[in-house]
Amino acid sequence: MYNWSDVMVQREHYDDLVRKAEHDRLVHRLPKRETSDHFYLRLMAWLGCVLIATGEYLQERYGDATRVPQPLASPGR
Repeated sequence: MYNWSDVMVQREHYDDLVRKAEHDRLVHRLPKRETSDHFYLRLMAWLGCVLIATGEYLQERYGDATRVPQPLASPGR
């Protein structure tokens, strides 16, 4: 003979299974990430660091890049 607590435990177990199935269904709908994505992201991060370091080096060596060179003679004179 079942009592009310047994029925409620079975109902909770069933609800858990339904939630798990829904979660698994949603996970399988996600696009798959390929292993090359991880390598690509690491490569892009490394390249970004190299570009920043190169830019800082060039600014130190050649000065501020915001200066615009002025023409030596004006073309109208």
